[in-house]
Amino acid sequence: MMRSRLLPAALLCAGLLTLAACSDTPAEPSATPAAGTSAGTSAAAGAPVAIGDAELCRTVDTAGKAMKTGITESQQSQGGVLPADAKRHFTKFHTTVGEALTSASASPVTTAAQALSDEIGVAADSGDPVGTAAGADFEGLSRTMTTVCAAAGVEIDF
Repeated sequence: MMRSRLLPAALLCAGLLTLAACSDTPAEPSATPAAGTSAGTSAAAGAPVAIGDAELCRTVDTAGKAMKTGITESQQSQGGVLPADAKRHFTKFHTTVGEALTSASASPVTTAAQALSDEIGVAADSGDPVGTAAGADFEGLSRTMTTVCAAAGVEIDF
């Protein structure tokens, strides 16, 4: 039984290792509020702060790196990852990206991020998160995410 779980875990880890590698391109500086306006004023008003495609790409990239690192660190000596550990890391990615998507405008980046988050969410909710993730189309989703983020000016390597 353990051997049957090693292949999906190995495939998942190999895919996740390439999931969120980012180039050394420096992040864009954030915009400064206009004179007479403060960031505290908009936050105090309770209005959600909209994020752009570049920021969403960076959020997905950062969440992907954290997920990849967590999965790698959770790997057992036999090469497998416990379902509870995989579920925890997948859920964190899904939650982080989902929260970012609530304040993002519709675009190819949000569509790609939503698809990636949904797929990770399905894996997190399954009884066999590693097996479910291994059977998913992360290669295609990752390629799409990388492409749309490049078009938005953010180099990531999913």
